[in-house]
Amino acid sequence: MTAGSISVPQIIPLRLPLPGKSKYEIDTNTPIGLKTDTPDADIFYTLDGSKPDLFSKVGQGENSTLKYRGHFTLPEGKITVKAIAATKDGRESSTVTKVFTVENVPAALDSSDEDDDKNFLKELLKQVQ
Repeated sequence: MTAGSISVPQIIPLRLPLPGKSKYEIDTNTPIGLKTDTPDADIFYTLDGSKPDLFSKVGQGENSTLKYRGHFTLPEGKITVKAIAATKDGRESSTVTKVFTVENVPAALDSSDEDDDKNFLKELLKQVQ
C-alpha cells in the first residue's frame, strides 16, 4: 500500500462453513463482517452486485449503498456483496466483490450464542494448529 492509499476492505464470513462446503457457501445464520486496515475509514457496501455509490445519499431512494455499522446476515440465494472503504477527505479504496451461495436455515431456538462462540473458537484453534 502506498502512502495516502486506502486499504481495500475485507468481506469475512464470521463462522466456519459446514464440512464439505466452500467458504462462499454459507447459511442465513452466518454473520458477515467487513473490515479495513485504514484507520478512520468508513466502509460502504451493497448486496445487489452494484458498486457502492458514495455520491448519492446512502440508503435513500434507488441507491442500494449501505454504511457498515456491524455484522449482518445475508438472505437466501446467490448474493453478490461489494464494498469500498472511504475516508472523510474523499479518498476511496478499490471495490472488493464476494459472491456467496446462501442456504436458508432456520435459526435454532435451543442453542445459545455462548455455545456457538465456544464451538467456533475450538474449531478455529484446530485449524491454526
